[in-house]
Order: sequence, then C-alpha cells, then structure tokens
Amino acid sequence: MPTVTQIGRTNVSGTRLTFVVDITGLSNAHTDAGETLDLGAALGLGTVENVQLNPTRDYVFAFDIGGKKINALGQDDGSTVPLTLPSAQNLSALTVRGLVTGTRA
Repeated sequence: MPTVTQIGRTNVSGTRLTFVVDITGLSNAHTDAGETLDLGAALGLGTVENVQLNPTRDYVFAFDIGGKKINALGQDDGSTVPLTLPSAQNLSALTVRGLVTGTRA
C-alpha cells in the first residue's frame, strides 16, 4: 500500500485545504488495475476534489478520485504515443510528488 507524506504546511482557502504530498511505496508489480490509495483518509479530508501528480522518470501518473486509485502510464515499446498502462512494472523506488485539494472531514 502506498504511503502519503505531507510536504510543508497546509494551505487554506475558504473551506478548501491544499496539500503538497509525496507518494512512495508503489507496488513492485504495478498493473493496469492501479493501486488503491485513499488520499482523503491519509490527509483528513472529507472530500478530495482535485489531484495533480507530477511525471516521474518515464511515467505520468493519474488519480481516479471516485475509485481511490493511483495509476501509472508509460511506454512499453519505446514509441512516443499513445501512453499505455504498463503491466507488472516495478515502481517501488519512485517518489511521486503531487498537489491535493479537498474539503475538511
């Protein structure tokens, strides 16, 4: 299960909270199903509204807010397009930095 670490202070704007986070501990066998990650619970949010994840190494990351899953997209064959969901990739050494916005629990 991935680990979420808050970097710096929480930014407050009205009823919204924004966090800079590092996500580590992704699977050593990441598949196209993604990995379960409850950012709301990890950060004490009632509702997660927006997640922006930075590209890391050869991967772009997407977060499914409704499904509470993080997924990696990359190139399996060396081509430039389209991005695909890699199968059984070892992402355990990666740290993914992101921005998470939501409302209080």
